[in-house]
Amino acid sequence: MEKIKAQKSKSSQLKEILIDKIINEGYQIGSKFPSEVELMRQYEVSNTTLYKALTELVHEGYIFREKGKGTFVANYRRANTLKGKRILGCLGMPAVVFGGYVFNELCMGMQDAIRENDYEMIFRMSHNNVEEEAQQLEQLVDIVDGLIMMPSTMANASDLTMAALLKFQERRIPFILIDHYIKRLNCNYVVTDNFTGMYTAVGHLAKLGHKFITLLACDDWKYLTSAVDRKRGYEQAIKDFNIEGSLRNKAEAIIFLPRDIYSNAAYEHAVERILKVSDKPAAVAATEYHLAIGVIEAALRMGLKVPEELSVTGFDKYQIPGHSPSIKITTVIQPMYDIGRKAINILTDNIENGIKAAEKVAFPSQLVIGESCGAGLAASQL
Repeated sequence: MEKIKAQKSKSSQLKEILIDKIINEGYQIGSKFPSEVELMRQYEVSNTTLYKALTELVHEGYIFREKGKGTFVANYRRANTLKGKRILGCLGMPAVVFGGYVFNELCMGMQDAIRENDYEMIFRMSHNNVEEEAQQLEQLVDIVDGLIMMPSTMANASDLTMAALLKFQERRIPFILIDHYIKRLNCNYVVTDNFTGMYTAVGHLAKLGHKFITLLACDDWKYLTSAVDRKRGYEQAIKDFNIEGSLRNKAEAIIFLPRDIYSNAAYEHAVERILKVSDKPAAVAATEYHLAIGVIEAALRMGLKVPEELSVTGFDKYQIPGHSPSIKITTVIQPMYDIGRKAINILTDNIENGIKAAEKVAFPSQLVIGESCGAGLAASQL
């Protein structure tokens, strides 16, 4: 039976012994590591000492944990190349959600900020699932020096996600949220000024002469602070610009569709609803880019002219597999490069100089004019 001697701290000695066994006694990468009960018995150490040693081994990349399965030997050869470097975790939804411009710009901003410091980054995906999100957070809290996270759609309503992030706060591991934030959590975040972005899009349609402007949103909007702010921006704009038709028909002026909708019939039904409560030319402001594409394609299939009979604005710009807009869409562009860069800079500052009061940053957006909007009054005279 091996016994820890009183020289360095017991946890440091145990860590060194375990590293030696991993490297020199042939633990294969991916093989299961001895259980905590076995290790405490073998080295006659307390649960606290073992926890500290194993946490450092996880942090340095020698072992990794899988919830419900146990502890396994990691690729420690690569771990040796990371010694002395800070490790950041990046957790978000699948990259396909942010295809093209959005994802590329976000990554470029993060990458440029990381290059200026001696950091490495680990990417994990939540697949927009709160259970997966919480599980990834449970693993990352033992590995990273800081975390940048794009919360899942339902994170605002998830006690699992909340509990996992509170563990980061308890251990004083800095983290920052991007794109949208969790309302009941006081923490760093970097987002777009979604309220002003949507307000500007609706104002653009109003200045073109449209008297009825529909809002097209996803039915999960209540859970996303970004969507809540876009809806507020729409509501404020129709008041300020006196959008008479929308003001008179508030109950019909907002249409909600499922976020993952792919049905042509559903979009065509949405177009029918828009035209039912609005004289041509009609206008619609979409809270998401894929909604704008869906309604434009539906209108064209139905024989409508865009923008002569239906004007459309979007939010963001990204690629959708199998879908390419036939016209350039007028859309609100988020400064994703700036968001990524700023988030990393806040995170690294908290790591190196201590955790500060939460920074809450909202970048201005830009309305990029395309071909999907036309002058309402002029079009009505055609």
